Amino acid sequence: MDPKKWTHYEETKFNIFRYLRHASLNFKKREEIMKKNRSAEFKKRIAVEALKENKTVREIASEYEVHPSQVCKWKSDLTEKAISLFEDHSRRKNSEKDFLKKEADLLEKIGRLTVELDWLKKKIGIE
Repeated sequence: MDPKKWTHYEETKFNIFRYLRHASLNFKKREEIMKKNRSAEFKKRIAVEALKENKTVREIASEYEVHPSQVCKWKSDLTEKAISLFEDHSRRKNSEKDFLKKEADLLEKIGRLTVELDWLKKKIGIE
């Protein structure tokens, strides 16, 4: 059928079909782009490069085909987690000791309360 002889209805129908086909193709492309899972090594490499500040964030993002906001996020994640590597080890050991002491105290209390509960059950005659 010659497109020049189409009625308004046929032309509208064709345009809607063409639009939907184009939209579905774009959706599939976006879905493929969004599903890219990056390795930790890849993220580290980009974050370190962003920290060096030899290139702009946009240059790094275009080079590695990621969004600039993602580069900024990985850079901030790296800086936040790097602090824990260099914090005082004695503080970390003290917090571990405190945790173990609290755990031991709680376990002791649970044992004591269990014994008391069993004694009360025997006294009342529930068991």
